[in-house]
Amino acid sequence: MEQERLKRLHSVASLLLRLAVAGIFVPIGVLKFVLYPDEVAFFAEVGVPFPEIAVIVVGFVEVVAGFAVLVGFLTRVSAVLLGFVMVGAFLTAGPDTLNLAASVLLVAVVLNGSGEYSALTEKELYTKLRETAR
Repeated sequence: MEQERLKRLHSVASLLLRLAVAGIFVPIGVLKFVLYPDEVAFFAEVGVPFPEIAVIVVGFVEVVAGFAVLVGFLTRVSAVLLGFVMVGAFLTAGPDTLNLAASVLLVAVVLNGSGEYSALTEKELYTKLRETAR
C-alpha cells in the first residue's frame, strides 16, 4: 500500500517537473521562429557562430525536445538534448535566473525520469528493440 502510494507520488512529481520544463522550453523555442530576426541579432551579439542557422537548430531542439519531455517520450534523452542547449546558453549569454532554473529542472528530470505517466521510456524502447532483434 505504502509502496504504491510512493510510486504514484513519484509519477505525479515527474509529471510536474516535465510540465515545468516544457513550459519553459517550448514557448522559448517557438519565439525563436516568431522573432527570428531579433533572435539572430541576439545570437550574433553574444558571439554564436552562424547565428541564422543556430537560431533554427536551437529553436527546433527546444520545441521538439521540450514537447517530448512534456509527453514523456524518451524523457531523459530529450532532457539531455536540452541540457546541451543550456550549455551553449551559459557559454554565450552567461548564467541568468531563467537559465539556472531551467538547468536545475533538467537535472531533476534526468535523475527522476518520466514516471508512470509517459509515452515511451528509454527502458521500454530498449526492450522493444531487443524483442524485435530476436
